[in-house]
Amino acid sequence: MKRLSLLCASSVLVLTGCGGSDDKEKVVNNTPPVIELQSTSSSPENKQTTVSATVSDPDGSVSTMQWSVTDGDAEIISGGQTDTAVIKLPAVESDATVTLQLTATDDAGDSTQQTTTITVNQIEPSVSMQESYTAEEKTDVTITSDVDLDHGSIASYQWTQTSGPEAQLSGTDTDSLQLTLPELDNDATATFELTVTDDDGDTATASTSVEIKRITSSLTINGLATDAPLDNAEITVLLNGEEYMDGIVTDASGNYSFTLEVDESQNNAFVAIKAKGTGDQAAAGLISLLSNVDTLIEDSQGDGVLDIDDNPGTTVSNITTAKYALMKRAAKDKDIFSEETVEEVSEEVDPQLVLKLATAIKVAIDKATTAETQLPEGVTDTLALIESEEQTNAYVETVVQTPQFEEAQQEIFEDPTLLATDATFDDEFVFYTLPASDLQNYSSVLRFFSDRTGTDAGVSFTWQPDGAKLLLTYGGDVRFVSFPSKTNAAGDTYQVYQENIPVSRTYTLISDNGNTQDFLMTYVNEMRYPDNPEFEAERSGWTELLTVKKTISPIEITAPTRLYLTLPESIVLQDDDTSYDQTYYEQFDLNADGSATALLTDQQVSWSLDNGVLTIEGFSSKALVSEAEALEGSTLVLRKFSERRSGDVLALEVRDETGKPVYRHDAGVLAVFKSDEESWSADSVPGIYGYDTILGESELDRFWFELKENGHAFTVSSNDDNEDGVLQEDEVLVYSGSWSINAEGKLVITRFYDSDNLSPSQTCFIESASCVLYHQRTWELLKQNEKDITLMHVHDFKPVFVEYYGPYPTDITRDIRTLEKLDTVPFDISSIGLQ
Repeated sequence: MKRLSLLCASSVLVLTGCGGSDDKEKVVNNTPPVIELQSTSSSPENKQTTVSATVSDPDGSVSTMQWSVTDGDAEIISGGQTDTAVIKLPAVESDATVTLQLTATDDAGDSTQQTTTITVNQIEPSVSMQESYTAEEKTDVTITSDVDLDHGSIASYQWTQTSGPEAQLSGTDTDSLQLTLPELDNDATATFELTVTDDDGDTATASTSVEIKRITSSLTINGLATDAPLDNAEITVLLNGEEYMDGIVTDASGNYSFTLEVDESQNNAFVAIKAKGTGDQAAAGLISLLSNVDTLIEDSQGDGVLDIDDNPGTTVSNITTAKYALMKRAAKDKDIFSEETVEEVSEEVDPQLVLKLATAIKVAIDKATTAETQLPEGVTDTLALIESEEQTNAYVETVVQTPQFEEAQQEIFEDPTLLATDATFDDEFVFYTLPASDLQNYSSVLRFFSDRTGTDAGVSFTWQPDGAKLLLTYGGDVRFVSFPSKTNAAGDTYQVYQENIPVSRTYTLISDNGNTQDFLMTYVNEMRYPDNPEFEAERSGWTELLTVKKTISPIEITAPTRLYLTLPESIVLQDDDTSYDQTYYEQFDLNADGSATALLTDQQVSWSLDNGVLTIEGFSSKALVSEAEALEGSTLVLRKFSERRSGDVLALEVRDETGKPVYRHDAGVLAVFKSDEESWSADSVPGIYGYDTILGESELDRFWFELKENGHAFTVSSNDDNEDGVLQEDEVLVYSGSWSINAEGKLVITRFYDSDNLSPSQTCFIESASCVLYHQRTWELLKQNEKDITLMHVHDFKPVFVEYYGPYPTDITRDIRTLEKLDTVPFDISSIGLQ
């Protein structure tokens, strides 16, 4: 063998060189290193692992070791020339293998190689979280995650919202997500997803859902739709004037029940209920204004059920419908479906007109047996009727003349379903009765004391609560005297002295409007004739609708200012006893230093304002005159309980010099505070001025003033005497005169008579031999609000009848009143040549 020969030759040479004596050839065999590997068969990706080996050389020593990667993407970190190497395994997208080889060389130069294969396992992170959450709208929620990773680290977190109403997110790059949930109209579900990425790029995803619940308010409302009542009527619930619920039907007795559920954001929404009659009651369209949802919940007193005892407005009736119609008129451009508007305008509505319209509605529903009582053609029901002021006025004007109207009104008085069944009355309180209209400058004030006694403008009574009623029994005091004509048994008619004595009053609550309450008041009065025993005492009674307040609001004054104060009927400023010159108000200049002047009685007084209550004191001997009683040293205490378009309504209390209240002067009176110098101008005067039309009275029966640009003034009254619905010239009375603005800035309007026959003239504009001044009225402008004008008004009738009646005393009255600037009148006086 060639290799062996070479080895032998080499051996021979060595031996020869060593001087050996054995000439025979020798062969030596070398054993290479032995490798035993102890590496693991598998390992997670992207991780350092250790491979080790036991290396030995049976016949010598191992001189070198060398690790190498023969397949796969791994890196030898350390120990590459030792029996133990640290290997960094790669990151893989799926399981893979890495092959390593160890080469060992011995001291003879022989080498051994051994390989091992490591399975590299792909390791993904895992993430989990709670499957779902439930939370209320507008609340904060934290979603946590549980991330598991065998080795390595999480490089990033990424939260996203994948569906549902948008929430506000924070912590989107952390392991926990913070949410602020949105406000909802309906329940909804939102989903959220978390993606985690580890340091070698592997990802894991998990998701969760949040069921978002609306925060709702729930209230069960039980009520009655009544006019007869209404059976099988369709009930619709309105929120802020828009339909919100329907499909509710009354039972055979008119009862309804439903559960109102609204979003928390709608707690301040205003609730109204409509009722539509069916079948024979199809003409019935009724509505009741209740209040805001949160107010109604409070009214329910915590049990979540609202009924008539909690709020009388749950009874939907002709009265609630009539009040809605008149309040809507008073509101003008304001939204009537508002607590604020209802509270404001409920004080301006004449309760007598509410009763009149309610009666007309009942006629249309229950007693439409004639052409006069049926709804106008094209009007589907009473709710449609009242939406048109013109049609309403015309219908009411017609039906008030029918016998059905009187029948219907009596039925309203006797209908217990229209009345509240329970009410709460304090131990001591005051009823401030609102004036029926702006033409009424005073109203009654009743005081109820804790000992169950009370006073009605000085007339004493006892009182007792009875459910929703207040029962008043009077003590026999005379309220006023009169001198009517009476006819005796023999047929003789003569004037007698009559004492009018209140007997009783019964107040029954109908509705509560927050700041006002409506009562059906039944009054019994007795008339006695102490000087005429031939006439027995008589009793009469009547029922009417009243609106009262039990609270006051503060008076606000910026001094200096001028106060025009209406006086109650018990107090009159009178110049002397020989003339008729009476003033039904006083005028005060209130100075900033607390001093004041009573201008009409020409005296210095003082004023103060404490917690919104105005006190005027220090009256001298020239004090206000109360019939035969001088109020020297008296004090006026004024509290505001209502605000009308014409001014403030104040409760007037008189106290004597000792500070004791003089109850007989208690009254609600109109007051106007005038700080600015509002006055007439020649440009603003021309126009037509008149008074409010009264519901149910003919639009043709009117009184108005036409002030022309040329200075002519016409005072006009009309009356449809023949009731044919058309005014003829002979049904219109016109006085001619003139208007001018005097040096004090007041508007003066004159009326003239023809001096030849002392009859109204249509051609007299200045005083002359043929034109005699009959009447002069003076208007001081106090307050102007859109078309409403509040005036200090003076009537001055001149003594033109001296020839017939002898010397006629001065006839002057002064008061405060409100007019409107009109766009139209029922008769065009230019058609008869008046310009």
